[in-house]
Amino acid sequence: MDNKTYTTTSPPNPPVKLAPDYRSVYANFCRTTVSPWDISLTFGQLIQIEGKQAGEGTPHDMATIIVSPAEAKVVAQMLDQAIRQYESIFGEIKDLGPTVATLVAQAQQRK
Repeated sequence: MDNKTYTTTSPPNPPVKLAPDYRSVYANFCRTTVSPWDISLTFGQLIQIEGKQAGEGTPHDMATIIVSPAEAKVVAQMLDQAIRQYESIFGEIKDLGPTVATLVAQAQQRK
């Protein structure tokens, strides 16, 4: 992968002002919860513990985003578009096997 910056084309967005407590977080897993009224996406980090099987360790939830089902569908469409653009530039994203959330669940069942 090169170090060039790529710009994607999206509909124009209004200017954005960041909240004073805004922060950006890295996540390597996402867990979803649904109810009749909303969909929650909880993002977190799972750090591999040396000498342990994949997925063993303590997941640390970093942030939960709660949206309406309609907004979740818009987010899914935006992610689909972003992945298509990414793959057109950098190539296909390979299936990495089970998700981190699956590995965590499996490790917890082994305890």
